[in-house]
Amino acid sequence: MAWNYWNWVWCNIFISTAIVFNTFVILVFLLRYFDQLFYGIVAKLFNIERCFIDVHHNIISRNSKINISSARIIKATERLSKIVIFCKNLCNGERELNNDAEESTSDDDQPPNNNEVRPYSDKDDKLSATQRKVHNRVASYQNPSSHPEHEREILNIYGKYIPLNKFSNKLFITILTTAVISAAIMAVLNSLILTSTAVYRGGPCPNYGPMECFCGDNHTYFQCQTGANVTFPFDTLSGTCFRWIARDVTTSDVTTQIGVTAGLLTAFGSITQALIHLYLHVLQKRLGVRKGIFHMMAKTVGINGTTAPTLCCGSYLPCHYCSCIHLRQYKNPCITALLTIIYISVPGLIIPAIILLYYYELNVTSLTFAVLITFAFLCILAMLWMAMEDDELSANIPGGWKDIQKIRTELVDLIVAKKKKTLTTEATN
Repeated sequence: MAWNYWNWVWCNIFISTAIVFNTFVILVFLLRYFDQLFYGIVAKLFNIERCFIDVHHNIISRNSKINISSARIIKATERLSKIVIFCKNLCNGERELNNDAEESTSDDDQPPNNNEVRPYSDKDDKLSATQRKVHNRVASYQNPSSHPEHEREILNIYGKYIPLNKFSNKLFITILTTAVISAAIMAVLNSLILTSTAVYRGGPCPNYGPMECFCGDNHTYFQCQTGANVTFPFDTLSGTCFRWIARDVTTSDVTTQIGVTAGLLTAFGSITQALIHLYLHVLQKRLGVRKGIFHMMAKTVGINGTTAPTLCCGSYLPCHYCSCIHLRQYKNPCITALLTIIYISVPGLIIPAIILLYYYELNVTSLTFAVLITFAFLCILAMLWMAMEDDELSANIPGGWKDIQKIRTELVDLIVAKKKKTLTTEATN
């Protein structure tokens, strides 16, 4: 039995939904068990890095230097290293017990210095996980700035820091990555498996071979052969054709589509970067004494928590998601409001854009809808994320404790100069 128009439409919707869902599940799995790989993908797509910052909000390590947090992977690596060492000893005709005896009866009788504490290095691979944690904890007390309680895992968004200890930030970056990768996979689907395209009156039929086409409000079926012109059974402007083309795909088609998919990933990643960069630029806040004091408090007091509460009705609320409503705190409030309105109105422009594409008889495929919907979704998601994290982005500025020390020194110098001036005046009188 041949499919009707809605069978093809629902098939496209089902496949697209399955792609988005499966991509999201895979990315969540990577975030949970292979976080280094996940943040590596994020860095390649959006140039957003996962880092660790110290008490001064300076970056002390990046994603490439951060170990995978999965305990299973660590245990498997330790067991594998023990097996390799054991096999190596067997090949050399030595045993682990003999090696321990030789080490214990070595000529160096100098007692070890138990008070010496050094940070963990690559030579400590034979230490157990428990010894390693204790070793690093003892070493951290010698350097308070690198103490684990003073370290935070953050996302470096083009020089602005947001913490990763919040579920919302991980959710936003996962959804952004899902949207971009899913759109690229849908492009592969449209070109290699199931294609759908628009045809217009008097125009050529698609070159995919015989296709099942429909036109009019009742979606009347008509045939369209490659090389022939489109002839509708009644007076109408456009129609839609569908076809499974997986059986007709060649190696050249697959190679070409790989390049197109890579280009789409780069394009969507660049678009996301531009959207976030632009909104971060207009969210620059005014500088002042009151704002500066809040920055100092946020950079020093708020090390492991929410750093900048919102002023509402004369009281400070722990929730800071609504601070972007106060436009007077920004340098350019009119531009901020205008750009916010543009971002919000983008989804409403999808339908007029599609109408214009059909009016000017341009090629409209399922990929066209995927690109337009993805762009609108990226606009809304980027705006929501930056607006919700506005206070955190403006508060996490490197050098908080150093700024406090600088201010203290300047205040002491000012007080000393004032006292000297007072004493000089009294002596003159």
